[in-house]
Amino acid sequence: MKYSCIVFDVDGTLVDNELSLFTTWQQTIEQLFGIHYEIAELGFAMGVPGEVTMKRMGAADPKAAFEVWMQNYQGHKSQITLFPGIEEMLDGLQRQGVRLGIVTSRNRAEVAHNDNVLPPLLKRFGAVVCFEDTVRHKPEAEPLLTCLQRLQAQPREALYVGDSHYDAECAANAGVDFGLALWNLQKNKEIPSTMAFSAPSDLCALF
Repeated sequence: MKYSCIVFDVDGTLVDNELSLFTTWQQTIEQLFGIHYEIAELGFAMGVPGEVTMKRMGAADPKAAFEVWMQNYQGHKSQITLFPGIEEMLDGLQRQGVRLGIVTSRNRAEVAHNDNVLPPLLKRFGAVVCFEDTVRHKPEAEPLLTCLQRLQAQPREALYVGDSHYDAECAANAGVDFGLALWNLQKNKEIPSTMAFSAPSDLCALF
């Protein structure tokens, strides 16, 4: 297999936190802007940095507004889990000598503290690129290219695994193959990808 490096998105790929994300956005937007969105209407807030969404909502201070979101998110931690098979998949890839990285739109504080399941995994990754690590963000190529540089890997030897159009576009812009994670309820089959995976264990089968 040509891949020596696999980079992962976090939300909806490693971490099953969709319900907590949606309910936090619903709560925070109503709190700050007095607007009620149904869960089905909140797709615009997914896959992009939280400060970007707050800016689009018209927040005078997007950073402060997103800090309110982060505080509200703490109340939904109990809803967050890893997708089944994630830890076993990461352990298997490490045993096979695959370099692992993360590219996420979360900021570093979110990665380190915003749930109980992701921080224990971080030691498995040689590079973690967050919101404040780059000037441009997904779907631009810069976050993924930054991660590969830190892993000392070339785009042609890497696979980026995610679950959204933003992830697919980021991979395409960086010249990296894209692996579509379908274990998130198999709901994103229409997203263009180099290959698709029904379960985390499928990635280990590549090697």
